[in-house]
Amino acid sequence: KGPNEVTYYPGHGGDPYELRLSRMDASGGWVSRPISMLKFAACIDKLNGRPDVLRPATIDVMRTVSTGKGANGYAKGLVVDGNRWLHNGCISGTLSVLVHFANGISIAMAINTRPSGDVCTWDGMYPLADAIQSASISWPSHDLF
Repeated sequence: KGPNEVTYYPGHGGDPYELRLSRMDASGGWVSRPISMLKFAACIDKLNGRPDVLRPATIDVMRTVSTGKGANGYAKGLVVDGNRWLHNGCISGTLSVLVHFANGISIAMAINTRPSGDVCTWDGMYPLADAIQSASISWPSHDLF
């Protein structure tokens, strides 16, 4: 547990403090707050207002869905699904999602448990992100960062 890092609570997958993250390769490699995830999305969204950290052609490659059997919308680090691209994270003790919609809205959420029966946000957080972005919300027009 890092300084100022949240406490993780057991749920789907058992005790989060018994995980051996050093043996999981890329899994569990990013400890982040939702605001940091949103800043990352703003750096790869190809929208005006903030320079991207990657060339446009590289971002296009990241969003190009793989053609292999069973790819199910998976591109290079992102899932591309209709009017949105997204990424998630889920292990015992944590669940997070970053979704960027074609209308320019990005939504990031994180919780410090993983509910029983969770399938890595597909049944919970993604529908919530869809509902938030399609709700009648007056979004600020100024830069929130």
